[in-house]
Amino acid sequence: SVPAYDHVMLDNTLTVAAVPGNSTYFATDGFQHGFGFDLVRTYADELGVDIDLKAYASEEAALHALKSGEADMALTTASTQLKSQLNLSSINVSCGYDASLTKNGLHPKVSWSFNAPDDPLSQKASYFLCDSIKLKNTQKLAAFYNQTLLKDAYSQDHF
Repeated sequence: SVPAYDHVMLDNTLTVAAVPGNSTYFATDGFQHGFGFDLVRTYADELGVDIDLKAYASEEAALHALKSGEADMALTTASTQLKSQLNLSSINVSCGYDASLTKNGLHPKVSWSFNAPDDPLSQKASYFLCDSIKLKNTQKLAAFYNQTLLKDAYSQDHF
């Protein structure tokens, strides 16, 4: 089978199976944004490709879409158990620095999943996320999307 990377470069599109959530992405007025999504978008920019984000109702549905080839990667907060059952290769966006996410009220296990660990798409993703400069950017982004602050602001506005 053709490596996902070749497929992405040929189509000029990175197809991402994602589950909407506080830590992954949300859509407002047809615009997608959010902590996980912004990271994926930066990665796609670095590859020089567009993003096609496909929404799924559950972690399982998104991972199955990746498995069956409907997507090139998945953006989820799925458990390690579920990902290994499906034999998927996965990288946590925190790259081991979970506290940088949890202190901002984000899910510590926001991850990118791929079908094969040796595919350039997942290898480049790993370098992309775990590079020390990129890690600092991830931490800044986590602070920007701070859910704790958002919840506080929300309750102040509403009560």
